[in-house]
Amino acid sequence: MNTLEAARDYLDQNLDDGVACPCCGQHAQQYKRKINKIMAAGLIGLVREFDRTKTFVHVHDIPLGDRDVRSMGGSFALLAHWGLIEPKVNDNTKKRCSGFWRPTKAGIAFAWKQGKVAEYGVFYNNTVLEWSVSKINIVEALGREFDYSELMGLTA
Repeated sequence: MNTLEAARDYLDQNLDDGVACPCCGQHAQQYKRKINKIMAAGLIGLVREFDRTKTFVHVHDIPLGDRDVRSMGGSFALLAHWGLIEPKVNDNTKKRCSGFWRPTKAGIAFAWKQGKVAEYGVFYNNTVLEWSVSKINIVEALGREFDYSELMGLTA
């Protein structure tokens, strides 16, 4: 392999299974990511806290029952790719992000069962290569482990 174009072609042909980049040796692979139940519950927690405060919410302050949004690792931030949350602009250039988030209009609608989003995205290098045609709502994303009404504070 002696050209950059050939290296790119090689990567493109092998991203499904993963491969070492011929240029730098780094592992390169694309992943199918769904909005999982913890991400959906985190979005609901963010929407409820945003409704209360009307401002950006730090990840440490997002209620998630007996769990912590931080336990999701970077999964919560992936909701931004679906257009459901947005970060507060970070003025501190030494940090990658501020840790403060707010739901978008689409995120609020999704949390209140007023919209659907792509069931999954195919991700590579923090970029979405394609979205699924199939759509899901918040209840489907939560699955059976969570009670939607309880999470939204709709039960007494």
